[in-house]
Amino acid sequence: MQLVCEKPDVYKLSHVNQDNLWKKLIADLFEDFLLFFLPDLHEEVDFSKQVEFLQQELFKEIIEHRQGRKVADQIAKVHLKNGKEQWILVHTEVQTIDEVHFAKRMFEYFYRISDRYGKKIVAIAIFTGKSTKSTNQYLEKFYGTEIMYTFNKFVVSDFDEEELKKSPKLLSKALLASIYLNRTKNEMSHRSTYKRALLRKEWSLNNDKRTEVSALLYFIDYLLKLPRAMSEKFVRDVKEEIRGGRSFASI
Repeated sequence: MQLVCEKPDVYKLSHVNQDNLWKKLIADLFEDFLLFFLPDLHEEVDFSKQVEFLQQELFKEIIEHRQGRKVADQIAKVHLKNGKEQWILVHTEVQTIDEVHFAKRMFEYFYRISDRYGKKIVAIAIFTGKSTKSTNQYLEKFYGTEIMYTFNKFVVSDFDEEELKKSPKLLSKALLASIYLNRTKNEMSHRSTYKRALLRKEWSLNNDKRTEVSALLYFIDYLLKLPRAMSEKFVRDVKEEIRGGRSFASI
């Protein structure tokens, strides 16, 4: 496994593409993702069969393009242990915008998929910002006609930071990186410290999930982006530690 360090000359500090980072992370760590957020469903999924992410063309048929919105949407097709097929819609809101019609939009995704493809859908909405007032329920009621739609909603800032640090689940460290990003908007020295601690922790892992750990390292590295000069020093220090034969965990 190689440590991926950001290339500061490739992109500007102000342009972290959280959309693509989250989409890549969800795809690369989908089993861990499901274990973290929906452990009961994870228990029912047969991961010996490949998870299929539906093609973008198919996704566009279901969900209208939202120009200018920072969102990362995935539709994963999995197989359950009972042999049935299950679709999972993962909606990641990388900017916390308290949108009045957010729950309605989630309901529209549901009925479009149900109407067009006849598939049951498990919906997950994840907000990576500091807080949100957006609800996870859509209610429509008119003269005795009523419908209630509820979906799974998680807000990163609601998770306990110390519990995330203790958790052995890989996704816990991605959530920590998101918390640190929000916390260090204008404090790059603090961001560097947080980033170093996270990379140190993950680099020291010794398990069978090297591909997944590499994907997590990539996510942390690019999400917690540093100014060019600071990043170059960060990379030099990391390489020096590795060449010196010291694991991150011992520093």
